[in-house]
This record gives sequence, C-alpha cells and structure tokens, in this order.
Amino acid sequence: MHTHPCSTGRRFTRTSLYIALSSVVLLAGCPFAGLLSGMLPGLPPYKIAGADGNRMLFVEQEGLDEVIAFSEGAPPAARNLLAVDLETLTSEIILSDIAAPASDIVTNGRWVAWVDHVKKAVEVRDLDSGAESSYFEELVASGEELTVRQLAGDRLVIHRCTTGYPHPGGPQYEFIVLDLVTGAETHISDSWRYATFAIDDDYFALMTDTSTNVAPLGLELTTNIDLVNLGTGERQTIAPDLRVTGDGYASRLFIVNAQVIWQKFKPGGFQSQVNSYDIATGTTTTLADDFNPPGGDRHWLRDVSGERMLVELQMGHPLLGETISFELRTFAGDTVTIVEFPNTATQPRSFDPQPRFVGNLAVWTDPYTGEFVIYNLESNTTERFAPGL
Repeated sequence: MHTHPCSTGRRFTRTSLYIALSSVVLLAGCPFAGLLSGMLPGLPPYKIAGADGNRMLFVEQEGLDEVIAFSEGAPPAARNLLAVDLETLTSEIILSDIAAPASDIVTNGRWVAWVDHVKKAVEVRDLDSGAESSYFEELVASGEELTVRQLAGDRLVIHRCTTGYPHPGGPQYEFIVLDLVTGAETHISDSWRYATFAIDDDYFALMTDTSTNVAPLGLELTTNIDLVNLGTGERQTIAPDLRVTGDGYASRLFIVNAQVIWQKFKPGGFQSQVNSYDIATGTTTTLADDFNPPGGDRHWLRDVSGERMLVELQMGHPLLGETISFELRTFAGDTVTIVEFPNTATQPRSFDPQPRFVGNLAVWTDPYTGEFVIYNLESNTTERFAPGL
C-alpha cells in the first residue's frame, strides 16, 4: 500500500497532542502529578471556528477519549457548529453533525469547511444556499497531513505537507488558497510547519522555512516573512532574518489596514518589538519598541484590530506559580490591563484562554471555568457565555 511521506495515518494534530499530553500528566502516578496537571492548562472546552462581525462561531473541542479512538481508526464524533451573537448572547445551531474533529473545522459565517474523514474529502458548505462541495479527495484519502486553516471571504486556506523524510530538509509544507467561487487554486510553497500566515483580500503573508542569516539565541526559531499578491502571483520577502518565539505555533501574523504586522526578538537578546510593513509604500515601521517589560516577563502579541493590540503578559514560571494578564495597547503606547489570572496550587488554571478580537469585542475562555468571556472595548464591561457547561 502506498503511504505518502507526510502521512501519519490517523494523525494527532497539535490540538490532540496538547490534550493527550495534559492527560498523561494526570496519569503519571508521580507525587506531583496533581500539581503539574493544574499548572499546565489544557485546551478550552470549545474551539472558536470563526467569526462573522460580532457573531462568534464555535464547536465542541474533542476530548482524550475521542482523540484515542480516532487515532485507532474510529470515525470522529459528529459535532454541531454553533453561533452566538456577542452583543445579545443569543445562540443557535448553524450546522449539525459535522464528521470532523474541532481542529478540522473553520467558518466565516458564509462558508463552513472541514476535513471529512468519513467521506475522505475537504467538504465545504455554502450556508446561504445549502450547497455542499467536495475537494482534495485524493489527498485526504491518501492520509496526507492536510488541515483547513481559515475562510477569508470566498477563499479557503489549507496547510499541506508535501514531502517528508527521508527528504534531507525534513518535511516540506505549502499553503493552498482555494477560491470557492471559481475553483482556482493558488499553491504557496516554503511554509514552515507551524502554518503562520495572514490573509486580507488579495494579500497573503506567511512565515517561511527558507534559510536565514541570523543565529538563534537559546530555543527560539528563525524565519522570514514573504508577501504574496494572490491576484498577480507576485511574491517578495518583506521581513528577512527574524528571531521569534521557540514555540512556533505562538508566532502571529496580521494584515490590518494594508499593513503586515508581526512580533520579533531584537538583535542580541530577548527583548522584542512589533513591526509593520506598509504594502502600498514598501516601508517597515516599528509600532512598539522594547515590547517586553524588564525582569524576564513575556509579552506576546495575540491579535490586532484597527490600531489596538491584544497582548498577553506572562509573569513568573508556569510550574512555579505564573500569572497571566491581558492588555489592550494602542500603537501610540497607551496600555490598559483588562484582566489577570493567577495560577497557583490553590487556584489552578484548567484551560488556555486563547484571547482574540471578534468584531469590536475581545473574547477569551475563562481559564478556571471554561466559559467564554466577552469584553466590550468601549464600555470596559464584560459578559459571560457558557454554552452547555
């Protein structure tokens, strides 16, 4: 039987591994298992699959039992796609019985896409007409590492492993941007395996696995940022030789108001800054210098909306009592702390809060209860939404 070099059979996604590893700690049987499991928060009970204005769309996250069963050949549990209006907190089921793990489902309110492991295809549903189409049947059936990443307008972004070991450079990855109206495909090579990208209209930015002329300090990673014009096919490197966080999945790219925005380490140390590239003028600007505070604490850029940044500050050590907080910061430097979460043996965090902007609101998962928390940027007030918890 032919096996694709990137095939992992019933693959564990990073999401699945996150759940599995958190559970392994619980089962370790060591004297500190309970303490460590409380100090290492797992995935939230619901995954945000996309947004449509101030409407947030989400699905129930897969648990350890489903991850194990799926890896052993069982079909994934059918799950519902739900939507909640973040201003009224009214919710509804948008689509029922999607045969896919939460990590394989994305939507933007007009379209829903998922990797269907029963039909062996990428399925796309037009929510306006109800029409459903199948794509990439051969790739899914061969067991390739292929994930749907985002729906942007009428475009679906897919991340795919194209080659693997014994390739001398290791697995190679590409993005496929599928136009759901015309059926046209754009293949963008040299993605790194962490699938860091941003898309806005005809512009697609990505972090690449191409060679750099900068040496990492410690455990961080090196990369470049390329910008692709999907309309013309033109591609250029706009930010070479970057040092970024050692957890590549934590790296972020944004395109906001025709600017590509990213966070990087400054030369010679672990102080970071936030830069932007103006697509129209081709100029690079520092939006926030000396981004990390002194004392070894970490600031991570989680999302950008307009001229506001949503920043996560991590203070202390995850295993020794860490506090995280979320800040709203403008490009002018004005900063407001909106919430803090300590993590101690008596008050452990159970869930990764995963903050983001949805429309003109900020949303995160309460790390203690699993509820969604909705923060109004203008009124400085919060609401809570607990779907079935």
